[in-house]
Amino acid sequence: MKRAVLALAMWFACAVPAIADDVAWRAVAISEPAVLELPASEPIRVEPLFRVRLATAITSAARRVDSFEPQVSATIAPVQTVAVAMPFMPISNPTIFAQEAEQQSRKSLWFFDAAYLLMWQDASRIPLLATTADKPQFGFLGQPGTTKLLGPDRFGDSQRNGLRLRGGAWFSSEEQFGVEASYTTFSKTTDRVRFDSQQFPTIARPIYVPNIGGEFAELVAFPGLSHGNLTVAQTSDLWGAEFNVRSRLPSVADSRWEGLAGYRHWNLSERLTITEILIAERNAPVPIGTSVEIQDRFAVRNQFHGGQVGLHGSRDFGAMSFDARGTVAVGATREEIEITGVQHRVQPGQARETFNGGLLAAGPNLGRFVNERISVVPEGNASIGWNITTRLKAYVGYNVVVWTNVARPGDQIDRTVDLRFVPNAPQLVPTNVERPSVPFIRADFLVHGLQFGMQGRW
Repeated sequence: MKRAVLALAMWFACAVPAIADDVAWRAVAISEPAVLELPASEPIRVEPLFRVRLATAITSAARRVDSFEPQVSATIAPVQTVAVAMPFMPISNPTIFAQEAEQQSRKSLWFFDAAYLLMWQDASRIPLLATTADKPQFGFLGQPGTTKLLGPDRFGDSQRNGLRLRGGAWFSSEEQFGVEASYTTFSKTTDRVRFDSQQFPTIARPIYVPNIGGEFAELVAFPGLSHGNLTVAQTSDLWGAEFNVRSRLPSVADSRWEGLAGYRHWNLSERLTITEILIAERNAPVPIGTSVEIQDRFAVRNQFHGGQVGLHGSRDFGAMSFDARGTVAVGATREEIEITGVQHRVQPGQARETFNGGLLAAGPNLGRFVNERISVVPEGNASIGWNITTRLKAYVGYNVVVWTNVARPGDQIDRTVDLRFVPNAPQLVPTNVERPSVPFIRADFLVHGLQFGMQGRW
């Protein structure tokens, strides 16, 4: 019995230093790859009072490393060197991994954004352009039985499809300073309405005539006088571009803030055309069968150039993200208004005659007019995104743009017409009224709607 106790004591005394050595390199392996240097001539000794604590540490370490198999190379002279190779360890904290992945993705130097825009814009206003009435009324405004066919109202479809492309680069992996450029374009829209004498036997174009001091009308169609049609068409083309420098601002928590400063441009080109075609009948003051075509065209082009500042903020919520961006541009809007009118007349057996001037485009308002006004263009958008990968994100959001002091074609129509400026008009009492004129009316232009996009980094 004594021999057994003595043998057990000798084994325990020899095993404890070896176990202590094992615990040392296992602890190093768990923390990080390292090189452990132990003097070969000085083995670790553990006093009896600490054996219980050592056994507990051994059990805990064994549970953590499981089947860990270290590869050890040792050289004895005069120092024993132990090199420990660290195997792959599973991720124990997904939150830390997500933050590290986000930091890695944000070290990308280049970024690109493409978005489809489903937007709605303010339709152009138009004055009263067409009326009808039952015979024997002529459709003069204010007469009993006169019905409005077109105006005063908004004209045209307000929905627009668009595309926005934005790209840029950071000058360093810390993303402290960078540049970006974007281009936004919308599909060109064309709206058209046509009134025919087969549907409306009486079609009139109402105007106010100072020569008689009251309402008057040009008859496109009237039973026994003429038959024909009236067409009103409008086209609209909108696009814009910008260039900004971006600078990262101090951020809090998981948010990210950037300041923007740069150049902004918007271009809106619109054209409103009013065309009437009539054929003379038996009661007309011209030979039967004479065809007359009268066209008024109001073309307006607005160009905004200005500087802008803004702020962009973002925050990630796991795989989801929220982005908001706002800018304010201040500059000048250059408006170009071009008004043309023409009348073509062909009598039976004669050559075609052309006259300068239509009905609403005649005399004083014919020509090209240029003005500049101070404008402000604020823009804002907000979106919710899904991080497909650390470098690719899909998002959906809302975008709004307001442009002040914008000229629209329908606002440049003057219904007051001195007939002495209208080709082939009845000869009435002359006046000193220089009308029609150019009203130079301006209004705010609003575009807003949804955006669906993809954003990439590399």
